[in-house]
Amino acid sequence: MSVHTYNTMKCPSYQQSDNRTETNHVLLHPSLEMSIDDSINKIGTGKFQHYLLFAAGTSFMADSMEIMLLSFLTLVLKREWDWQNDSDKTVDTKLASITAIMFFGAMAGTTVLGPLGDRIGRKPVLSYSAFIISFFGIMTAFCNGFISLLVVRFIVGFGYVIKDELFLQSCHVSI
Repeated sequence: MSVHTYNTMKCPSYQQSDNRTETNHVLLHPSLEMSIDDSINKIGTGKFQHYLLFAAGTSFMADSMEIMLLSFLTLVLKREWDWQNDSDKTVDTKLASITAIMFFGAMAGTTVLGPLGDRIGRKPVLSYSAFIISFFGIMTAFCNGFISLLVVRFIVGFGYVIKDELFLQSCHVSI
């Protein structure tokens, strides 16, 4: 294997197990060094970037609406389900549970949907995630009990976080 040396950059040294220090060198071509702005300008924008911007924008919009829903939902449920007569601690616990269960679902969703995206692909998982958020977000309106609301909000949280991972992984610039 032949190695062409254009420019060498010294990487930090590290200590090996036998107490010898070894330095690694990374070979870089001068024309490959550019800023992120220069890379984006060189690549330009096209159909994929517009599609990604639309998909990510609508996903972020839906997620923002879900978070805003939590603030309105807790106030409405307190009145509609007649929780004013309960003790303050009980009401506060129920309201906090509604918010917290969504984030527990997000932890479970990240654990399951992240590796699933690696196995079957990012697009199908993003589609499943969007369906989960949309369908079960609407189902929130039809819940008539505290336990059913917790279950539905957990499932919404399950699909909630995957779009962040997919969007961020789609925006890298490799040189």
